[in-house]
Order: sequence, then C-alpha cells, then structure tokens
Amino acid sequence: VSCVSPPCGRFHFRFPLGVIVRQLQTNTQKEEEEGDKKRAASSTSDADETYERAIKNASAKANSSMKGVKLAMAGNLVITTAKFMSWKYSGSSAMLSEAIHSLVDTGNQGLLLIGLNAARNIPDNRHQYGYGKAVYFWSLVSALGTFWLGAGI
Repeated sequence: VSCVSPPCGRFHFRFPLGVIVRQLQTNTQKEEEEGDKKRAASSTSDADETYERAIKNASAKANSSMKGVKLAMAGNLVITTAKFMSWKYSGSSAMLSEAIHSLVDTGNQGLLLIGLNAARNIPDNRHQYGYGKAVYFWSLVSALGTFWLGAGI
C-alpha cells in the first residue's frame, strides 16, 4: 500500500480502504459465528451434564429419605403391634389410645412414602422442573390426617 501525502497532511491510500475493511469484517464475523457455534455446543453439553447431575443428586437424596422413612415405618409397625397386644392383655384405654397413635404414625409414613415415590419421577412436559415438590404436598396431607384423627374426626 503506497501513500501520498496531500497538502492537508492526511494520508491517502491508493488501495481502496473499503475493500480491506470489508475483508476484516467478514473474517471477524466468520470467527464470531464459529465461536458462537462452539459455545452453543459446549453450553448444551454442559447444560445436559448439569441436568443429569441434578437428577442423580435428587435421586440419591430421595433414596436416602426413602430408606429413613421405611425404617421408621417398620419401627412404628412393631411398636403399634406391641401396643395393641398390650391393650388386649391389659384392657387399658390409655394403651388403646397409644396404639391408635402409633398406627396413625405408621399411616403418616405411608403417605410420606407415596410422596417420595412421586418426587422420584423425572421431569416431563407437564412438570418441567420435576416432581420434587410432591413431598411437601404429601407431608401436608400427613399432617392434616394426624390433626383430624387427633381431633376425633
């Protein structure tokens, strides 16, 4: 590129500057598009990986909770049986009350198991964020059941 210094002191390019600028813009746009494609591909795979990791973590938490609820349910079932047998042997109304209380606790844990099973479902079109909040609904049903049975309803 040769330059001529006009009287005003500015350089004048004999090679059309517009051609150079357009070529630079075209190259820059191509590089940006390739970078966008790479970022989109990596972000998609990152999003998929994050999603899979979240599903595995939620499943592990649900399995841990299921184990605890199942153990508590088995324990309450044994206690309920022992209390009913004690009531049959003694005829005590207090023991009958305790046996019913333990039976209600066992039923509550059954409701929590239903909620935990529902929470383990993976997201679908109807529930894009999954079913994890189902546990809270079933906990509410369990609490209301305890309240109603305690009130004698």
